[in-house]
Amino acid sequence: IEEVYSKLSLKNTVFWGTHTGSAIGLTLYLRKPEYISKMILEGTVIPGFETPNINRNIDKAKKNIGNYGFDKAMEEWLNYSEWFDYMRERPILTRFKEHKKIIEDFSGNPWLSKVEPKPVVDVYSKLDKIQIPMLAYNGEYDMEEFFKMSAELKSLEDATLKIIPNSGGFPLWENPKETNNVVYNWLYKN
Repeated sequence: IEEVYSKLSLKNTVFWGTHTGSAIGLTLYLRKPEYISKMILEGTVIPGFETPNINRNIDKAKKNIGNYGFDKAMEEWLNYSEWFDYMRERPILTRFKEHKKIIEDFSGNPWLSKVEPKPVVDVYSKLDKIQIPMLAYNGEYDMEEFFKMSAELKSLEDATLKIIPNSGGFPLWENPKETNNVVYNWLYKN
């Protein structure tokens, strides 16, 4: 992402990221604050914040790949992971069939890789260095750890926290009209 910003000479952009994308935005801002003037975070992930439940879900998926193969592991992930509880309970409203197709196209490379990941940058201990307008939102039925990470942003001067009704961990996908209204209103004010 940093290379793209550099090659295109991008500065003062609005960065919008979901889950890992939000972690990327926070990390990028700490490395190159001139790149981002506003940030929108869906289901905030803050590198350095302890997330035992999220880690347990991901570790289980990786273990299932080793035990049952990739296809079975993905089936388990979609059918039983907390990430998709809200979608599974309301498949038509949340367009679960279409979301499932996107996930089924996932190559699995991050889960299949034997390369030891590099340690993440500890953004959590540096949150006070983020001094731009920021909107963090969660779905009403998001996983608890994502709510906790968003709540950590309350102490930032320019942070706005919102809950998107009738949605789980993917509000923009599950309830795009309401999510876009929240984002539009926030951008208009900031």
